[in-house]
Amino acid sequence: MNNNGNNSNLKLHYNLYHSTAHGICCELSMRKDEEADKNTADIKRQTVEFLFAANSQKIPTLPGNALDKFMNVTTLNLINVSLSTITYRHFKDMVQLKYLDLSCNKLRKLPRKLFKECENLTDISFTNNQIMEIDESAFQGLANLKRLSLRKNSLTEFYPNTFADLDKLESLMLENNSIYSINDVIFRNLKNLNKLDLKTNKIFRIQPDSFKNLINLKSLSLEENMLTIIHCQLLQTTTLLESLNLSRNSLSKIHNSAFLKLASIQNLYLNNNEITGISVDLFRHQKCLRELYMQSNKICQIMSGAFKGLNNIRVINLSENAISSLPENLFLLTNTLKKLNLNNNCIEEISGKQFRSLLSIEDIDLSVNKLKRIHAETFENTSKLKKLDLSCNEIAICYPEAFIELENVNTISMTSNKLMRVPNFQDLQNLVTLTISENKITSIPPGNFKNLFSLKKLDLSHNEIEDIDDLAFEYLVDLKDLDLSYNKIASLTEDVFKPVLKLEVLTLENNLLQRLETETFKCLKNLKYLHLTDNYIEFIEEKFKDELVNLKQFNATNNVCVSQDFRNMADVMGFRCTYWYYPHTRHGDSCKISIAHENQVTINPQHLREENIKYLHIKADNYRTIPKYIHRFQNLSIVNLEQAGIREISSELFSEFVHLKVLNLSDNKLKIIPAKIARRSLELKEINLENNLIEKIDKDAFIGPGNLETLNLSNNDLSNLHWETFRPLKQLKSLLIDNNKITIVCNKQFATQSALEELNLSHNIIFSLHPDSFKNCKNLKILYLNDNRLKSFSSELFQASTKLTKLDLSKNHLRNINNESFRTLSNLKILNLKNNELCELQADTFLKLNLQELNLQYNKIDDFYPDANTFLSLSKNISTLNIADNKCTADMNAQNIFKSMSKLKNLILYV
Repeated sequence: MNNNGNNSNLKLHYNLYHSTAHGICCELSMRKDEEADKNTADIKRQTVEFLFAANSQKIPTLPGNALDKFMNVTTLNLINVSLSTITYRHFKDMVQLKYLDLSCNKLRKLPRKLFKECENLTDISFTNNQIMEIDESAFQGLANLKRLSLRKNSLTEFYPNTFADLDKLESLMLENNSIYSINDVIFRNLKNLNKLDLKTNKIFRIQPDSFKNLINLKSLSLEENMLTIIHCQLLQTTTLLESLNLSRNSLSKIHNSAFLKLASIQNLYLNNNEITGISVDLFRHQKCLRELYMQSNKICQIMSGAFKGLNNIRVINLSENAISSLPENLFLLTNTLKKLNLNNNCIEEISGKQFRSLLSIEDIDLSVNKLKRIHAETFENTSKLKKLDLSCNEIAICYPEAFIELENVNTISMTSNKLMRVPNFQDLQNLVTLTISENKITSIPPGNFKNLFSLKKLDLSHNEIEDIDDLAFEYLVDLKDLDLSYNKIASLTEDVFKPVLKLEVLTLENNLLQRLETETFKCLKNLKYLHLTDNYIEFIEEKFKDELVNLKQFNATNNVCVSQDFRNMADVMGFRCTYWYYPHTRHGDSCKISIAHENQVTINPQHLREENIKYLHIKADNYRTIPKYIHRFQNLSIVNLEQAGIREISSELFSEFVHLKVLNLSDNKLKIIPAKIARRSLELKEINLENNLIEKIDKDAFIGPGNLETLNLSNNDLSNLHWETFRPLKQLKSLLIDNNKITIVCNKQFATQSALEELNLSHNIIFSLHPDSFKNCKNLKILYLNDNRLKSFSSELFQASTKLTKLDLSKNHLRNINNESFRTLSNLKILNLKNNELCELQADTFLKLNLQELNLQYNKIDDFYPDANTFLSLSKNISTLNIADNKCTADMNAQNIFKSMSKLKNLILYV
């Protein structure tokens, strides 16, 4: 009741005051006996309208009479007070109560007839408790309830009549529970329900008539469940549905009539499933549909006319699929479409007719495809287009008229293509941002940017530019940010920057510059940031800084020489890397790096050959992101970034290291592992990510290192793992996922791990294992499932793991074990069942086992069968047997029961 744990002399204290917003209010708090009694006896409970607990109060047990006589209270808020129990007795006098919020407490059960006298209640929130059970009569009498939230609890199922009395309920929030099935009874009386949220549960089955009576339903979310099919009858009566979310399930095919009656649907989410195609009739009747999300599926075929019924469509997202071509008339009647996302597919060509009917289109994303050219007619009739993304393709050719009609476009990205020259962007007078980085452009001739009067940001980095014409930037009068980094520019003429007088940011890092001529930069009076790292600059004129009057930051890291005047400027980032070089170590030539100011001495740099470095260790620091200078070491085989303070890494960060074998990112502060972190590191054998804060791993994170043998994800915050996460890792031998927050293991989680030998899932909160969880783990030898919440497991769970030698199931809640559970585990040597709730073991539980160690300590076993059949099969090799702290051990005759165990060395009956 207080933070000190000394609660014996604390009592409830009531403090009355008047509020303009709520009328007469009463604040509950815990006080010492003498303080609580001062006002408590005198308060007029009948006058109170708003009752709440004071901030940071702890009221784990509410006295039965605590809320007596508050008959005019309309709002009761007991939020985050550690309340563990409530009963009918608490609410019996609160006949005027309308709003009840008991969020963020520790309630585990809602008992019978809880609100029998509270017929005026309209809003109840039990969000973020630990509720596992709701009595069938708990909500009886709530004839006027409109909103009920049971989000973030531990519910798995409901009694048939749990919601039977809530016929006026409009919103039911069941998000973030562990519900696994929906029957056709539970929602049958909720005819006024318009919002039902079942997001983030474990639902794998919904009976066809489950939503039959939900005739007023407008919003339904089934996101992030385990559905594999949507019955064609399921949504036939929910004709008013406007938003349907089926994303993040395992749907592979949707029947043509599944959405037949959804004429009012406006938002449809089908993303992150396993859908392979879109038929002609699937969306034929969805004339009101405005937003369609089908990204992250396996779509490879879309039938011509699949979208022809979508007369009001605004957004279509088909990204992250396997689409290689688009039917010519796919978007023929979708002239209201504003945003089209096709990124991360395999599209090789867009013809001149495919977008011609997109008269309202404003945003097209074609990034990460296989486009090789842009035709002159590709964007014909798309004059309203504002944003175009063509990055990460294979575009080598852009016809001169390709962008001529894009008079309203403000952003174009063509990064990471194969362009050898700058395309023609003339006359795009509304263009603000243009990115052409990561191509093969060698020069910038005049005229390509003609009349781009609104352009503010131009990115030409990571090309092969050697030459820039004096008139290259002639028309860019409004340009503020110019990036020319990572090119081959050796010199700059005096006039090259004269047209861009408004320039504020200029990036020239990683070029071949040897001098900074004052005449070249003196026209840039508005320049604030100048980046010149990693060049070969030997000399800077003393008057240089006097010309750049508004310069705030000058970065000259890793140049040959920097003027002393610049070193002493407080805002100059003139630091450089310090290398410690160690030749001929056991890893090969090695290098240790730390950040140092440039007046520090670099140790033996004369021996440093970056191409020879095999092992790289970055000294512990607080980098946040991986320092980009590690990419200099192209031939690394070991990268050690342990305890470097890293908080984020980018996609494909380590892909350049094709010879990488070991990657250690342990003991950092990572929260997210993005896609394809080591896509081209085919030799990678070990990744260590333990002791981070990882909450999410992209399902494509491990695409590339197909020869990986060890993956350590221990001690993180993982609660959900996409079933495709480990799919590329077919050679994986050791997988450690212990000390996370995983609750369930699905049938496909380890579907490709046929080489796996060790799997650690201990210290999670797993309560459910699919019978086929380890079906393909046929080489598994060591399996840790200890310290979880398992109450039972299927007899089929371990049937394919015939090579298993060690199995740890200790510290769960197992109550019985089927006599078939271990029948195929003839190689099992060590079995740990300590600290469970086993009451009985069948006679043939351990039949066919060749155990050497068996631990049954701290269970509730009261019968091992007098004839000792339970242990007969153990007699051959068992050397250690622990059955201490069970109910039966006091009566056991050790000599008779265990005399056949010839190799038994350690028999523990008592502790």
